[in-house]
Parts: sequence; C-alpha cells; structure tokens
Amino acid sequence: MKKQWLSIVLVLCMVLCMAPATALAAEGKTGTLKITVDISGVYEGDNVGDKTFSFEILRKYANYGHYKYVDITIKSGETEHTEYVPVEEGKYVVKQTGHATIDKYDWENASHQPGNTVESNEQEVFAGKTKSVTVHNFY
Repeated sequence: MKKQWLSIVLVLCMVLCMAPATALAAEGKTGTLKITVDISGVYEGDNVGDKTFSFEILRKYANYGHYKYVDITIKSGETEHTEYVPVEEGKYVVKQTGHATIDKYDWENASHQPGNTVESNEQEVFAGKTKSVTVHNFY
C-alpha cells in the first residue's frame, strides 16, 4: 500500500511539473499575418490624409469564427500600409469590414489577394512563419 501511494505522489509531481512547460510551448506556436492595404484610382498629388481601413480576422475552428479586429491606417502622402498581426497557428480568412472615405472620390470595391472582393482565401499560418494578404481598394 505504501508503494502505491508513493507511485501516485510521484505521478502527480510529474504532471504538475510538466504543466508550465506545456503552457509555454503553446504560447510559442504563433505566426504572423502580413496584411497590406492600398488605394488605387486617386490622382497623384491628391492628399488623401490619414485614412483607416478595418478588417476582421476569422479563424477556422469547426467553422470560421471571429478571432480579432485590426485597423490599418494609410498615412498622409502614402497610398499603402502594412501591418504584421501575430496569430496562433491555424487557418484564417481576412475580411475588410470598413473602408475610408476620401473627399471627391467614390469607393468602388476591395479586392483581396489571394481571394475575391468579399474576403481572402484561407491562409494557413504556421509557427514562426508569415502569410501575406493584400487588399486593394479602388476609388
């Protein structure tokens, strides 16, 4: 009986000692989504000002579900900007949910590359790796 208790205590010690190592390993399983947004169709020299575009990143569980929101601002005098978004390993879809209003211009649509006008194709992100999505906004 004494040996059985000793075995149980040793097993519990091993399990408890491994828990922090397992948690640290899970935290290290992150990659990056590189999201670039650009503007086309404005005249060169027109100052579009600081313009913000909003995105939802959807993660695939059984189905796609909300993972996080990201705003990307194109600075005055520029026509594109890139953000590097850390994400856990997994499969994702990037979807533009809001576009900037630019004086004298009507927004026509967005094109996700790779993808379509609604959203990007599924992007599988691995630990330590970067996947790129570019979203072209046409005015």
